[in-house]
Amino acid sequence: MRHSKQDNQPSLAHGAQLLDDALEALHKVTLPIATELAQLSSLRDKFEALARINSVKIVTNFDPKPIPLRQFDWSAVDDNYEPGCPIGYGASERDALDDLKGQLEDA
Repeated sequence: MRHSKQDNQPSLAHGAQLLDDALEALHKVTLPIATELAQLSSLRDKFEALARINSVKIVTNFDPKPIPLRQFDWSAVDDNYEPGCPIGYGASERDALDDLKGQLEDA
């Protein structure tokens, strides 16, 4: 039995619709998974940053500068400080520690 070109048109259109439906269903499943993976990756990065912060000994120093600004009176560094490593600054020891923590979390 021979099929004419017209006979194949409805089945091609139907096949294309089935493919579109399958892709849409797949997208509905994979998008939430991709979103969850991105969130897990972000949480992993935050956990690793916190682990680095918690395993580091922090050294603070009070060294008031001869300027009216107080935001650099305190500094905080990791005890393995080398030039180029983050330094936290603040008007108080807590401010300097928070500044350093923020930099380490961003690293």
